[in-house]
Amino acid sequence: MGPLSVPSHSLLLLLLLLLSTVSAACVKSHPLVGYSGPLSTKAHQVAGTVRIVDDCTFEVLSFRYDGGGPAVYWWGGSPSLSNGAKVVDQLLSGINYRGVETESFTLSPGLTWDSFTKLSVYCVDFNANFGDVFLESLEAPVDSSCDSTHDLVGKSATLSSLEHDVGGVVQVIDDCTFEVTQFTYDGTGPAAYWYAGNPSLVNGFKVNEEKLDTVGNPNRIYTYRLNEGLTWDSFTVLSVYCISASQEFGSVQLSDFEVFVPPPPPPVTTSCLTVLPGMLNVEWKILGANSTELEVTLISSLPEGTWVGFGFSPLDQTQTYMPDSDVTIVGRDYGSTGVFVKDYFLERRAQCTLRPGETQYQGVCPDSILSGDYDDEDSVLIKDEVLEGVSYVTYSRPLTAKNEYDIEILNDQLMWITAAKGPISDVLSQEVLYHQPNRIDPSPGLQINFYEEYDSCQALEDVVIPERTEPEVLPFPTDNVFNIRNGTNKNYPNPPAWSVSYWVNEKETPIMRVVRGETYTINLTAGPLHPLYFTTSKLGGNDPDETIIFDVGVGSDVSPFTTTWTVGLDAPDLFYYQCVTHPKIGWEVRAYDEAFTTQGPSSLSSSSSFWSPPSAFSFSLLFVFMWVLSE
Repeated sequence: MGPLSVPSHSLLLLLLLLLSTVSAACVKSHPLVGYSGPLSTKAHQVAGTVRIVDDCTFEVLSFRYDGGGPAVYWWGGSPSLSNGAKVVDQLLSGINYRGVETESFTLSPGLTWDSFTKLSVYCVDFNANFGDVFLESLEAPVDSSCDSTHDLVGKSATLSSLEHDVGGVVQVIDDCTFEVTQFTYDGTGPAAYWYAGNPSLVNGFKVNEEKLDTVGNPNRIYTYRLNEGLTWDSFTVLSVYCISASQEFGSVQLSDFEVFVPPPPPPVTTSCLTVLPGMLNVEWKILGANSTELEVTLISSLPEGTWVGFGFSPLDQTQTYMPDSDVTIVGRDYGSTGVFVKDYFLERRAQCTLRPGETQYQGVCPDSILSGDYDDEDSVLIKDEVLEGVSYVTYSRPLTAKNEYDIEILNDQLMWITAAKGPISDVLSQEVLYHQPNRIDPSPGLQINFYEEYDSCQALEDVVIPERTEPEVLPFPTDNVFNIRNGTNKNYPNPPAWSVSYWVNEKETPIMRVVRGETYTINLTAGPLHPLYFTTSKLGGNDPDETIIFDVGVGSDVSPFTTTWTVGLDAPDLFYYQCVTHPKIGWEVRAYDEAFTTQGPSSLSSSSSFWSPPSAFSFSLLFVFMWVLSE
């Protein structure tokens, strides 16, 4: 049988069919076609205006992105980005988009504008959102029935700055439209508009009906359309002008318009300061007048199972102060070679009591849990390097406060700093712990102006491992009474753990001894955050694999709680007194058939494996908070 012969006209029909199929996939049928909106700026200078061109194409006007990040793509979420996916196959990493050109992108095959609700410039390797826009926030297109015949089209000029911090670059888009980028304005003029003169503004007129009554955003592109009947030949001066006060805030002469050439980026200088002597140096890029984010590098030994934090004390304080601080936590979790970066709000000196799905919280909690938005991470990881055992972790965060858990970085002013270092929980992933702190001079603490240069970083030192003593074995109480409160845990036998532990009969996390069948009185004053129970779990904290032996209850100094407990005849030889809410606050209970005065059978004595001496950089790191206790 010979080769299959296909008539030439059939090949032509097949080609036309394929072309029609491709073009049909990108028709302009979706309701969002033509809509546009600005990208938010979270990291790596991401900015621009996203405009939906057709059912599978979008463009970004004046797209800016510095190219940093190892695996950065256009990413979609609904709205969570952590469970999202690539929406464009093109890799963005390594390309420096300078904010001058309009860039075009095509959705991956099979995707539509209904496949996601949030579009982001997203780093896959670090789960970091560099900038995004919600599709529902896109605005309808302006009537575009304008030609582009005028000589000014495509040209731009810089606004003069006379009053109210007005500034920016005006660009003529077509015969009846102009855009303003890098726009600054304090928004306080009582009746400010885009106004024109020929050349006098006194007898001028509005060129657009939109009142300028909000603060200008230099990262947004503002688009305006000339009022009907006006052309670029109708005036010679364009101004931000207050009609009620006859006051010019800033203007540009049309004769000054020329082809726009972006200025070279300003030189970047850095500062470095020792924040925790021997343990933490902080480096940052010095802020300037047009800065929108702070880029910070934390320099510290950061082995597996440890974290370091750096942030800001409340603005109403006159010294370093921990409660209500806004802190970025950088940590290296167990079993992980990389680091995590999380925003934390330090409500009080206590472990976070909020878990997903709950509504009330106390203690040191991540912003993402407090707000209920698991994409709520203002701090974005940029780079993680380890040199000669020292970690250099770089992240960025916006200067402005996003919600009630954030603190604004003040413009060219000193700010009180909160900083700390400690272990990570081996029970709850990425959850910070601390031991009773040794305080750095709490009065007044440390201040930093991020707009000024500092050069005082000192060499880091090895972490000193504190000595520990074994837990004491309590005698059988002659009165069958256990008084249980909370206190410090300098000698907690199963580190790492939080800063508090149960004290039984005035001993820190001792080994309790009880007799089966005996009834004991328990006087509990451990506080409302630490309900007590007896469990088979060495960890506690509602361990899903545990068997609960006896649920004691909650008691505090203000409202003590007393109950009785009869030890079951079937009680195991070894179990634990622990906290229902937090893991690792209590320790061992040993049950016997009768009381005795010695340490008991060797088999039980050896069944409790006490904490062994740590190696360098063990779980129990020296933790330092710069704060003032106000009890």
